[in-house]
Amino acid sequence: LGFTYEQIKGFKHRYNVKQRQIETSKIYSVITEYINKNINNVDTDQIYVMGGSAGGGSAWRLLIAHPGYFAAGVVLCSTKTISASDAKTVANIPIWEISANTDPLVNISGQSSTWNNIKKYSNVKENCRWTRFTNHVTLPDGLAENFFSILKTECIYRIKLNTFSEARKIIDDYIYFYNYQRIQLKTKLTPMEYRSQFID
Repeated sequence: LGFTYEQIKGFKHRYNVKQRQIETSKIYSVITEYINKNINNVDTDQIYVMGGSAGGGSAWRLLIAHPGYFAAGVVLCSTKTISASDAKTVANIPIWEISANTDPLVNISGQSSTWNNIKKYSNVKENCRWTRFTNHVTLPDGLAENFFSILKTECIYRIKLNTFSEARKIIDDYIYFYNYQRIQLKTKLTPMEYRSQFID
């Protein structure tokens, strides 16, 4: 999810290591709760984690905290740098790291250090890769950052959320509104109306 535990409690986030651990634990609980409720429709050998920017840091923390749970990880422009110790913890997990030289928010040097540690300590090197864009910010990261900025501004920051169940309901409702009812300034259509033009 694109928000932190502190934001759910109604605060702007500026968190420390302990709070990040709480956040990771809460996100993992949400994932396992959903999977346990839908266990007949989930291949538990193919559960993947993906995150971009600050969410990339959360993805890394999930992989490090629960290395036997996830089949693979995709991390875009992560704010977290992976140490040698972290790399050894996730040594059996296929990793796809995506970054950009010109990212204005996340310095490439930290991601370069991360990749060097992954490459050195991974036991599945053939299934790890680093995609490094040289002259633009990664498009998926840009799209995700834009959407989460809108989500926070129009939804999360307007409401004091006290529980994850409440947060899921509010965000589910907003995503439905965003896709089916919110008119986009550029297209004058909702995202689903725009998408339907290209689907038979």
